[in-house]
Amino acid sequence: DAEALEEAQLVIVPFERVMVTMRKHREIWDITSTFCALFCERIRAARPPEQWPTDISIPWEFGDMVAAMDLEQRRVISFDALERLPATIGWRNTKADGIRQLTEEVSRGQSVVLLNSMGEPER
Repeated sequence: DAEALEEAQLVIVPFERVMVTMRKHREIWDITSTFCALFCERIRAARPPEQWPTDISIPWEFGDMVAAMDLEQRRVISFDALERLPATIGWRNTKADGIRQLTEEVSRGQSVVLLNSMGEPER
């Protein structure tokens, strides 16, 4: 479950400017639109015995949402995370063959790589 651990800060972003920017980037538009649709579906479908979603907690993780996206969207998200591999401590000692194999698995849709809450790639 995702739960807020710290006080939130309110950020106000003009909707019109966000839409103009997103329309310039097809992949961002597609991923954001899909995420919003999946989020709404899960909110509407939430029923006991699962937890009810609240403004503090939802009974699913970002990875669950990505797993429900189509293959191309999962690839875009995964390749973005893979680009950060060399900069993260946990992956520095990973052999090139392992990274190449993981990249191939992402290409084939067999693996998904996401950034965790620390900004590090996670399979």
